[in-house]
Amino acid sequence: MSNMIEQSNINIVIQSLQELSCWLECSKPNQDEIKKIIIELESSDIDDLKVKQLRMKLSKKILFHPKYLGDVYVPDFVGDGTPCAWVNYLNNVAEICQKNLFGNIIEE
Repeated sequence: MSNMIEQSNINIVIQSLQELSCWLECSKPNQDEIKKIIIELESSDIDDLKVKQLRMKLSKKILFHPKYLGDVYVPDFVGDGTPCAWVNYLNNVAEICQKNLFGNIIEE
């Protein structure tokens, strides 16, 4: 396990990604990608380098980019009721991931 992050922080990220995965039932390839990341985070031998790689993947520059998950249509997603509810939700999940994988947010 990485010395730089605590298991409780990883668990917060895993919980957020599990919720996201449920919303992505309509998009199997994206759901599978999230599930792979969860498995990597659950690994008992995760090291600092792997956490850094996952942190980058879980950023708004890659996985949470508007042209990636932002383009997924999720039936029945109401979120906060705004026109950009899905994007707002993704931004919140991305922030949770960034804050809990090393404690600060990647500048975007």
